Amino acid sequence: MKPLSLTMQAFGPYSGTETIDFTRLGEAPLFLISGPTGAGKTSILDGICFALYGDSSGGLRSGRTLRSDFADPKTSTQVTFSFALGGKQYRVQRSPIQDLPKKHSEGFTTKQPEAHLWDGTDHLLENKVTDVTARVTELLGFKDDQFRQVVLLPQGEFQRFLLAKPSERESILAVLFQTHLYRRIEDGLKDRAKDLGAKFLDFETRRKTHLDIAGCPTVEDLTAKLNAQADQIAALEQSAAEAAKAVAVADAALAEATLRQRLFNELTDATKTLAEQEARLDAVAITEATLTAAARADTVCPALEALAARAKERHDITLRHEAARKRTASAIVALEHSIAALGDAEAARPARDLFVGERSRLESLRPTVNRLVAQRESAHLAEKQFREAEQIVSTKLAERTVIDARLPALEPLAALATDRTVAAIEAKRTHEHRRNFDKWQAEFAHVGPQAAAAEQAEAAALAERLHPGEPCPVCGSTDHPNPAGHQSGTSTGWRKLSEQAAVLREQLAALPPDLPANAEALYQQAQKDEKQSRSAVTEYANLLAQRISLAVEALQNQAAELHRHWYGLATLLAKEEGEVPAELRAAGALERAIGELARKIDALDRQLEETRTAESQARNESVAAAATEAATEHVAKDAARLWEASHRAAEAALAAAHFPDAARASLARLPKEKQEKLAAQIRAFREQLAADRARATAAEVAVTGLTPPDLATANARKSQAAAHATRVTDERGKRLQEREGLQKVATELDRLLKAGALVEAEYRTVGRMAKVVGGDNSRKLSLQEYAQISFLRDVLAAATIRLRRMSNGRYELHHPPGAKGLELKVRDYYTGVMRGVETLSGGEMFLASLSLALGLSDVVQATTGGIRLDSLFVDEGFGTLDPEVLDLAMNTLADLQRSGRLVGLISHVADMKERIPLRLEVVPGTRGSTTRITGPGTSS
Repeated sequence: MKPLSLTMQAFGPYSGTETIDFTRLGEAPLFLISGPTGAGKTSILDGICFALYGDSSGGLRSGRTLRSDFADPKTSTQVTFSFALGGKQYRVQRSPIQDLPKKHSEGFTTKQPEAHLWDGTDHLLENKVTDVTARVTELLGFKDDQFRQVVLLPQGEFQRFLLAKPSERESILAVLFQTHLYRRIEDGLKDRAKDLGAKFLDFETRRKTHLDIAGCPTVEDLTAKLNAQADQIAALEQSAAEAAKAVAVADAALAEATLRQRLFNELTDATKTLAEQEARLDAVAITEATLTAAARADTVCPALEALAARAKERHDITLRHEAARKRTASAIVALEHSIAALGDAEAARPARDLFVGERSRLESLRPTVNRLVAQRESAHLAEKQFREAEQIVSTKLAERTVIDARLPALEPLAALATDRTVAAIEAKRTHEHRRNFDKWQAEFAHVGPQAAAAEQAEAAALAERLHPGEPCPVCGSTDHPNPAGHQSGTSTGWRKLSEQAAVLREQLAALPPDLPANAEALYQQAQKDEKQSRSAVTEYANLLAQRISLAVEALQNQAAELHRHWYGLATLLAKEEGEVPAELRAAGALERAIGELARKIDALDRQLEETRTAESQARNESVAAAATEAATEHVAKDAARLWEASHRAAEAALAAAHFPDAARASLARLPKEKQEKLAAQIRAFREQLAADRARATAAEVAVTGLTPPDLATANARKSQAAAHATRVTDERGKRLQEREGLQKVATELDRLLKAGALVEAEYRTVGRMAKVVGGDNSRKLSLQEYAQISFLRDVLAAATIRLRRMSNGRYELHHPPGAKGLELKVRDYYTGVMRGVETLSGGEMFLASLSLALGLSDVVQATTGGIRLDSLFVDEGFGTLDPEVLDLAMNTLADLQRSGRLVGLISHVADMKERIPLRLEVVPGTRGSTTRITGPGTSS
């Protein structure tokens, strides 16, 4: 697991939203998490552990205790952690149980814990607290307490794995190295042996059960019983063949009797059917008479239908003639009304002439009224312009008053502008000198000692190559009175370091002396003063320009001229309005009066024209109605003559068809389909009657010379023969079924004997293996215990390599020979004693714990493909080390970092800051802490 980013909101000392981008530290960084005590360094590890597992790095804080005391009550506590695992990325987000203000009322509400897990494509994998924890455990390969012992080593629990009980180490190694697989092998073999034993016992039980079912004590008795049943079955088969022959004879006799009985039955049925058909002859004769009457009625139908059509036509024409007569009367009345209305319209012509004369008089006033309207609009516009100018003058006077009040306050500040600009430039130059001084002095303090040490190491290396009497490659002398000796350090790059130190000395010497320590503060104050004066100058110039641009006096003159123009127009308007009547002076009044007269004239003209048109139309309609009435009267007379002719033709047709009247002919009529259906029924009856007579004759011929059979006797004989055959067959089947059952028992017994032998052989092998892997061996170790001890020894071997370096060869970690559990001992080569790890001092125990954690990490990654330990976080412990041992520990961590692992350290040791320039700094504040990443190679 390698962290990518961590976002903490209202979490621990972080009141707002704090995001740490671990990718800015580089690909495989060794970095220091630094900051004052209580600033929140450990809270970063708490955030990682809480996001993954829901508790803190020390396992002591959870739920409400993780919420920031600085946070806004409305801000919820939440941690989001992104990490890489192999070639994939994941993001987990978690929030604890917390009390938040209610949205729509007073008081607080408790928000339950939440958790979500996404993959690198933002696909949601889990969204429940327990499911997220389980999925994270599955992905990383260990639980929260194991995570704190191999990846995140918290303050106060750093030595937990070192000092853990053997049983605790077993649970950790079982997860990291998946030794539960060996336990599964143990349990699998034990279960297999148990199953095989039960299966063998089951075989024996089933064999005895099958013999009991067969009623035989032994397999030999079963064989004898099978042979006896074979003889019985052979005798029964002979009896069954004889019974079958007797059944065949009885069947033939019954068949012959059944045939004769069928012939006599046919004679009885044919005679009965013929009698029933002949009884229907009278009904068929009535149906034939009905069909004849319907045929005669069909000859009368055309005449009756023609008479009905003429009667309807006569009735329709009579109705049309009556309607035409009524329309003629109505048209005469309408004509009389239209003539009277035309006379009234002609009488209104004098009033129309008076309206025309009044309209001409008003139209002569139109030029005068139009001139008054234009003059009135000009006077109104002049008044509006004067009022607007008057308002502008008032506004400009108020603006000038404000400007005159502001200018005196700006004059002193504007006068200082030049001096303050010069001072700001000088302060900036001093600030840059001071910043360069601090930077170069720090670099020189770092490079100078390295250059001196490298130069000394180079001289020592050169001195090793000097031989008495041989010239020095530097000075050429053959005498070497005081060659340089070895000191700590390396000669790599000494010339480059020396040149770098010389450049820094020159840069520092070129800076001005007595640079003030507060140069940055002085520069900021000078910038502030310069900005203030520059702003005052700008505002003063803008205000002067605004005052000049107001031009108040010119605006006042313009307003007076507009007032004079308005007064002149108003005087002229009052003089000319006397020429027009008061009611016509208003805009549109004259046009409305002229329009009203025009509407009255149009109404009278329209009324006269409409009455003339109505009178002409009424006269035309009266003439047309009279013509229509005369025409319908002639048609009605023709229709009456045609009806009389049709009536005479219908009476002649009824007489010819022998019907007394039309009603009788209508009753005799039948639909064509009905007539065809009755005719078909009569034909079918005649055909069936002929067939029934032929059937009766054939039946009489068939029984001639035959006597009726005795079916009861034939049936009884067949039943007796069949019953005997069934008894014999059933007995044979019963014997066969019994033999088949015994044969199956014999076959199953043979299979059980063979299978039981195989199970017994496997049981002996598997049972022995189960005992061996379960601990029944010379070392009294189970397979899982043996594997865990083997893995522990690999871990101790890897840890000892680092511990031996960091302790200058003094200590090694060992698993005591012959120890059954996962015990740990430390070998002290200074005393030659193997002793308990708890006897180590504080610094020694830190080194042993660190070595053990790194060794565990190495072996896990080397032996398991699913668990990746790409990161290591160490919280404190370096303060217990002396400088030399600290240097060895740092070299070990640097080697770990160079192998591609992220290593983060939390420490208050001042020397650590000099050793680790790449830092994640925690900065405390009055409203919570913040973080920043500093050092070489960090990206912005």
